[in-house]
Amino acid sequence: GKIYLPYLRYEDDRELIRRARYFTDKGYRLVMHALGNVAACQAARVVQSLGAGASSSIEHMLVMSPADLDLFAGCGAVASLQPGFIPSYADTIARIGALPYLKTFALRSLLDRGVAVCISSDGPCGADDPLHNIRRAVDRRKADGMAFDPDEAISQFEALTAATIGGGRSLGAEKEGLCEGAPATFCVVDGDPFADTSRVVQTWIDGQRYY
Repeated sequence: GKIYLPYLRYEDDRELIRRARYFTDKGYRLVMHALGNVAACQAARVVQSLGAGASSSIEHMLVMSPADLDLFAGCGAVASLQPGFIPSYADTIARIGALPYLKTFALRSLLDRGVAVCISSDGPCGADDPLHNIRRAVDRRKADGMAFDPDEAISQFEALTAATIGGGRSLGAEKEGLCEGAPATFCVVDGDPFADTSRVVQTWIDGQRYY
């Protein structure tokens, strides 16, 4: 039920709490990278211990058990995931035996637990294209076209929300999206955003076209 990855840099929670408190005491938002379930649980404990809650964001969370997901949901942090990695990482995750014991890129499970979710790219390590990332959140498509851990798929609306409003939450900016009175920040796509052939043709920021 656990896969130990070499990214657990602090074996002792107290040391990580001490280091993180240095920044939270100065008013910084807490952002931590946690690749596997062991690190993600540690990050959740640190956030909870510091009372950092919604002012924190945890990145990656590649594999999680149901119990791990319950623990994370209780800490209040934003979960920032990269479903765009599915085409390149899925076969490796399957080979190490994570399925069916652990959930992978667990967008559905996190949303069902009330966690604020952000879809990000982890560029340049992953594909920078935001459209690629939301497409793979919905279809979970591997390089061979098969769906990977399909129970964790989310709807198109949920994917768009996670990539836009969720992205703002991950940065500490609460936005309600494109609504009356909001800054006119949006992009124009030349087709269905969830079709692989579609591309962004215009980007507007605060009412001005930048691309």
